[in-house]
Amino acid sequence: MKLWVIIFLLGLQSAWATPETEVPVVVEVPEVDSQYQEIESALADKYFTKKPIRFLIDPQALISVQQRKGIETLLDNHAADSTIDLYLFVFGENQKIPADDLNKDFVDRHFSQGKPVVVLYYYYGNPNRTQMELSPSIAKAVSTSERERSVQSSLIRAMRANGSFEQLEEFVMQFSIRTYWMERMMDEVSGKVQVELAVEKVAIVSPKKKRTDLLEMIPEKYREPASIAAAALGSIVVLCGLVIWLKSRARYRFPEIEVEARLGGSHAAGIGAVVNFASPAVSPANQREQVPEYLRRA
Repeated sequence: MKLWVIIFLLGLQSAWATPETEVPVVVEVPEVDSQYQEIESALADKYFTKKPIRFLIDPQALISVQQRKGIETLLDNHAADSTIDLYLFVFGENQKIPADDLNKDFVDRHFSQGKPVVVLYYYYGNPNRTQMELSPSIAKAVSTSERERSVQSSLIRAMRANGSFEQLEEFVMQFSIRTYWMERMMDEVSGKVQVELAVEKVAIVSPKKKRTDLLEMIPEKYREPASIAAAALGSIVVLCGLVIWLKSRARYRFPEIEVEARLGGSHAAGIGAVVNFASPAVSPANQREQVPEYLRRA
């Protein structure tokens, strides 16, 4: 009887006991970004194998020929006016750059020397994914905050436009303006920018020009004869000038001669009178007597 009671109690205990739950095994599955597709290696070589010749790199021809000319002109004008070159790589909206060593050190391999360079990886139709890389000379001078401000201000201006090309154009124009502040930072690091209040303005005195003596240009043995000849020539010029001046000041005075009455009148019918002199070659002041016309010598 006791045996059956013990078996009954053991059965109740096993029925009331809580069953043990199995701990699930969590397996981490890597997240696959199916939204963006990595470009093929052959296409990646067209972007990153060689140093670009033009500032616009678009081997997929995502931009039309006419639109390409406008962007290239904009980038060329920027390079002419700025100390920083701007290279624009254009990719598709849903494309992704391969994450290999060849593409990571692209800027270091091709732009470590020479003119400072900014490389923009722009995704046509989705400017929010734009990436920026700087050459070593700019990376040392430009702060991280300034890099972010440059991209953010360009994105704000680009998002105001409607079309994909208009967004790209606005982005490039705004970023071209922002490179001015990068230039300022580079100048400050290199010590080219000086604070005006800390620098004393030194007056620059231009050296006086040494007067050149004409006699020093003549050999010493010819200096004395040259001086005499110059003095004589100067005297002649002065004398000739004096004679010309005196002749220009000369004034001739004709004598007043009483005219004989004719036909008993005090004057002729007119108000004038004819005065004849013996010789037209002699001054009238030396001819006191009138000579009739018929008595003149031929």
